[in-house]
Amino acid sequence: MSTSKIEGPCASCPQKRCCSAYRQLNEDLFSKTTFIRPSALDSVDSALDSFVVTYMKSLDELVREGRLKPDWKDFCLAAAFDLAVTAIYTNILIEEGVSFSQKAFRSGNTAAYFPYTWMCPKRVSEGIDREKCYLPGAIKRGPKYYPNTDLLAKPGGRMIGDVGIKVLKSIFRMLLRRNGHHSIMRDGGGFRGEFDLTVTDEDFLIFIEVKAKPLVCYPLKLELTESCDEDHFEWHDVAMRTVKKMSLFMGATGEEIPLTRPSAADFDVWPIGDLTRYVAVPENLEKAIDNWSRHIFGYRKWEGEDPQTRWLRFGCGNFSVVENGARVEKRVANTKELPGLDRTDDIKKGAAQLLKFARFKFECPEDKIACILAGNTWAETHDEHYVEPMLRLKIRRGDVPDSREEWIFDAVLGLTRNEFNREELRKYFSLEV
Repeated sequence: MSTSKIEGPCASCPQKRCCSAYRQLNEDLFSKTTFIRPSALDSVDSALDSFVVTYMKSLDELVREGRLKPDWKDFCLAAAFDLAVTAIYTNILIEEGVSFSQKAFRSGNTAAYFPYTWMCPKRVSEGIDREKCYLPGAIKRGPKYYPNTDLLAKPGGRMIGDVGIKVLKSIFRMLLRRNGHHSIMRDGGGFRGEFDLTVTDEDFLIFIEVKAKPLVCYPLKLELTESCDEDHFEWHDVAMRTVKKMSLFMGATGEEIPLTRPSAADFDVWPIGDLTRYVAVPENLEKAIDNWSRHIFGYRKWEGEDPQTRWLRFGCGNFSVVENGARVEKRVANTKELPGLDRTDDIKKGAAQLLKFARFKFECPEDKIACILAGNTWAETHDEHYVEPMLRLKIRRGDVPDSREEWIFDAVLGLTRNEFNREELRKYFSLEV
């Protein structure tokens, strides 16, 4: 592997020796070993890349056959993101392929689930009244019930962000290759790792701030050899020897993605390979996109959303009931879990980070530096009041006479919607299907 310094558009810039931006970038980015020679992709990265490439082949087949619905085109990559994240979250539920890391929820005769929200996936999918879907074991504080998050399949906050970036990088690798670019993408860099991602070639140095969290993950479903009565509704420690088969349960449509049993040979990447084989069949991909489309359409609607999608997705909120003559609130999934770019705190933090990156743009005499905010979904419910007011804004240096104007966002990549203030960036990240 080459160890020569990578400087993108700065490499051939005649002004770099007197450029203050170059001096700082050379110190904090170009000279770093991790930028010159990054670590090789790990086994999960390689498995994700195979999944994304296979997904796109089947998607292209759906397009050729005229089976991709027009309103599916805008979110096929966001649906891929959630499938991939589901696979990684599912892997965490099994320890070394021999036991489950936490309790499962038994609902009905032979099925057990690892839910992501505080509702029974089976009952929600069947359209049963929401009060009867609420899981037992919630923590009551005053007039509110809170989920016991230790029982949910969702990992901790830091890992959610790490998994999101890992999956989004795989999607970006595919887009850069698909669009014929030989750009270099790197993790981190800058002062104390201020950049999430850097993409560079001879034309641009692009800094990317990432806010990536799934809209919905599909619970691991177990079919067990030991049966219970039909009304069984309880948390259980499940032994692997009692599992007949495993699948991922897409509750909005009732479809299941079959999974193999993990083994020592593939445990580190299980069940990404199963999802790759599933989406390799265009008809299966059609089912997966259809299921995800119901979630995004319901999420955009919010008020009056179908309960069969609402209570299975992250950030679905809460509902109130009357118990013993008093109104109590039952919390299902905190709205801090809203997907992609739709959490207001993330929009604010992302904008602030890009403003910090902008200092390099003002100091680049050739205007070759760009800043992008990226996520796996657009600000679907907070666009009007949070993103739209800032999307077309430019800024200037107040301490530099005749400072040129720069966009706050050179682009915002939301996968369900992308906006490019600098059209030159479209060639890197656009998906043409």
